[in-house]
Amino acid sequence: MFRSHLPKSFAMQLFPELVRFLQAESKVVHSYAAMCIEKLLLLKDEGGRSSQVVRNPKNPTFNHYIFESVAVLVRRACERDISLITEFDSSLFPRLKMILADDVREFIPYAFQLLAQLVELNIQPISPDYMEMFLLLLAPNPTNSWRSSHEVPALVRLLQAFLQKAPHEVTQKNLLGQVLGVFDKLVKTPSTVEQGCYVLNTVIEYMEYGVIAPYMTFVWSSLFTHLEHKKSVKLQKCLVIFISLFLVKHGPANLVDTMNAVQRNIFIAILPPQDSYVRLQPSRSSSFK
Repeated sequence: MFRSHLPKSFAMQLFPELVRFLQAESKVVHSYAAMCIEKLLLLKDEGGRSSQVVRNPKNPTFNHYIFESVAVLVRRACERDISLITEFDSSLFPRLKMILADDVREFIPYAFQLLAQLVELNIQPISPDYMEMFLLLLAPNPTNSWRSSHEVPALVRLLQAFLQKAPHEVTQKNLLGQVLGVFDKLVKTPSTVEQGCYVLNTVIEYMEYGVIAPYMTFVWSSLFTHLEHKKSVKLQKCLVIFISLFLVKHGPANLVDTMNAVQRNIFIAILPPQDSYVRLQPSRSSSFK
């Protein structure tokens, strides 16, 4: 009851310290910190503090701690009781949607990260509201967020969350082609190559082979084309990881067949010659026994 007597400006200054306490190993400490943040977030101005912050992002540091606190609160609370995700959905989703609708650029990365967290914690099937958001991400002319490199990581995390939680919906609505279009767009730009590969790896991990098989020629062609034009270390590393993941998930036969469908014997062509491997054998003169 004493929180109502605290000046709101003073109460908000407590957020940085409370966020720090949320990381404490002691269950008592981080639990009380989470409860304190929850109570502070319930402090209301006329019109509602959260809506006011959303519409008027004046203080970047304060806003950062607000969103970070909410994210930690959601995670901690749902770790104890996953059913609370329903309450967080009803409270946060309208405000996050408001941020995107009003194009509040300062908050858009935070909004995408919180949406991703909510999707990750949701119990399947995904609600129609979230599926609507998923479709907006894949729209032919979505917001400019995909063009802004600093917003791409949050967008990719959200897209990955949808792929993890709604693979059947992706199949039923025939959305995989659009998802792979996002992958292709991201790998074309050096600053977002890795993010594009994260999308691709999530597709391989969560979608059934029968669903992805018709698209594999497109996937390999995209990767090989970009490698041919610019052999960046990032893309080469991503290719190795992707091949390894595909091999584990869908087997060597499917790996070789889908690659060779692009170009005859390309699988053999991209492997280094056998004599280039370094054979690590202990020397007889070695002092290690």
